Amino acid sequence: MASVNTKFKESQRFNQWWMWSLLLLIFFSPLLFNLKSLWHNGYAATFSKGLIAHFVTIGLCIVFFALLKMETTINREGIRIRYFPFFTKNFAWKDIADIEEVTYTLRQVRGWGLRYRTKFGTVYNVRGKHGIHFHLKDGKEYLIGTQKTAEAKAIIEKHLPIKP
Repeated sequence: MASVNTKFKESQRFNQWWMWSLLLLIFFSPLLFNLKSLWHNGYAATFSKGLIAHFVTIGLCIVFFALLKMETTINREGIRIRYFPFFTKNFAWKDIADIEEVTYTLRQVRGWGLRYRTKFGTVYNVRGKHGIHFHLKDGKEYLIGTQKTAEAKAIIEKHLPIKP
C-alpha cells in the first residue's frame, strides 16, 4: 500500500540567466576591452598583477554563486532551512503560531538572499515571488521563498492549518 507523502524538499540555486551573464561579462571584460593589445602585443604581455587579481576575485565570486544553495525541508518535525555553506535553521511546529502562503515583490523583501527587517521579518529566498510566511510564538517572523508553493502548502496543512 502506497503511503501519502508527508515530506517536502526543495533545493534552489541562484541560476538566473541574467546573473550568470553579468558575472561572465565582468569576468571576461578585461579581455574584451583589451583585444587590440592582446592581438598586437601577445597574450602574456597584457597580464599584469591587477588583471590577475581581477580574474581571481571574479573567479572566486563565480565559484561562490555556483556553490550557494538553499534547501527547504518540511516534515512532521517542522520546517528546516539550509543556506549552504552558511547555516541551517530549524523551526518546530510547536513554536509556530501561524503560517500562510504569500506572494511578494522584490521591493518588499529588498532583493534575493538573506534579508533582515523586511515587511515579512527575516527572509530567506533565492528567486521568484512566492513563499511561506510564518510567525513564531516568540513574535519573530520569517519568510521562506519557494518555487513549489502548492506542494509546500499541502504538507504544511497536514501539520498546521494555513489561514485563508
